[in-house]
Amino acid sequence: MNWEKLKVFKKVAKAGSFLTASKQDNKSQSTFSRAVMDLEKEINQKLFNRTSKGVIPTLHG
Repeated sequence: MNWEKLKVFKKVAKAGSFLTASKQDNKSQSTFSRAVMDLEKEINQKLFNRTSKGVIPTLHG
């Protein structure tokens, strides 16, 4: 498990959206989205419910 991906997950959870978290970190939204998707594949669990207004952590998130 990669610590950077976990840090991205934490930032997205705190910010409530990939876009807000990525802007705060001065990186692209796709970089954050990819990191979380990779983490989800790695642990075989969905971490966020994605909505048009942002993200909501699942029970596993």
